[in-house]
Amino acid sequence: KLGNRVVGPHQPLIGRIKNLWLKRILIKVEKEVSTSQVKAIFRQQISEFYKSQANHSTAIVVDVDPV
Repeated sequence: KLGNRVVGPHQPLIGRIKNLWLKRILIKVEKEVSTSQVKAIFRQQISEFYKSQANHSTAIVVDVDPV
């Protein structure tokens, strides 16, 4: 659904903090796209990701204004 809007995953400058491995994925969204639709897609994709038992120990943090 997100197609070529997904950039990454990339290793940030600091790749691990307190035995937690970090990956950065950037998703670009056009300004004219409905914010509520984008949020709904993200929620649905994240919940699909967590349906797999192997992904239960993974934490996903959404940052709407990355630096």
